[in-house]
Amino acid sequence: MTIAVPISLIMKIFLEEVKVFAYHGWYDEERESGHWFSISLEAEISDRQTLTDDLAETFNYELIYQIVISEMKQTQKLLETVAENILNQVLHFDAIKNCKVKIAKTEPHKMPGVSSVAIELWKAK
Repeated sequence: MTIAVPISLIMKIFLEEVKVFAYHGWYDEERESGHWFSISLEAEISDRQTLTDDLAETFNYELIYQIVISEMKQTQKLLETVAENILNQVLHFDAIKNCKVKIAKTEPHKMPGVSSVAIELWKAK
């Protein structure tokens, strides 16, 4: 006897190297002068049985982009705080199972010769 087992599709959404000028940093000078940041994000969508060509039947990645931009505008001392705020908002969507965010700061303050420093956080429901 053969039993039909539905196959689930695993889908991920990626935002790669979103460039944002923002005012995060431990030092006052960083929060006053600002830096360029690069944000990359990966989010896994709940299992699906099929895919369609209808935006209403999938997840609109523009919503995640808007969260990233909004959180980057909120000045913080630590990139970890920014990343966790992004994760928490993205994981509010029912369709998102887990999410990983990486934030890189280009030409970091007081570190000549370093092109960037980065942190990465991952969180699941």
